[in-house]
Amino acid sequence: MDKQRLGRKIYITYKARINAAERLKQTESFIQGLNVYYSLLLIALSVYSVNSPTNQLSIILTIMSVIVTVTIVYLTAKRYGERGKDLKNNYISLGRLYDFLDIEGDADYFKILATSIQNCLTALKITASKIIYVH
Repeated sequence: MDKQRLGRKIYITYKARINAAERLKQTESFIQGLNVYYSLLLIALSVYSVNSPTNQLSIILTIMSVIVTVTIVYLTAKRYGERGKDLKNNYISLGRLYDFLDIEGDADYFKILATSIQNCLTALKITASKIIYVH
């Protein structure tokens, strides 16, 4: 594989990671907003239900609280923010690697380059066998 083709692949991966990190960051913000919104809604309805003469509203609020709690726990377990930070660190490393490609070198240069590529992959817990090459 020549340097130009490798550089193109690194650059495409770099841009894709930037976009993915941004999407994960937006998703994390959206989930936090939903959490706040539904928590405030449940608090307001709970305060209202205190003065309610029927028990029906309390049962509905309990069910809603359980659903909101389970949903928030599930979405938090997805670790969108943490995965976005991992991708950001990775695309920063890929940017350095892309800049490093412009340097002319010998066999030692390619050993350093191979090590840098492996470090970028290891940062996201990806092995070389899981990479799909774009031709």
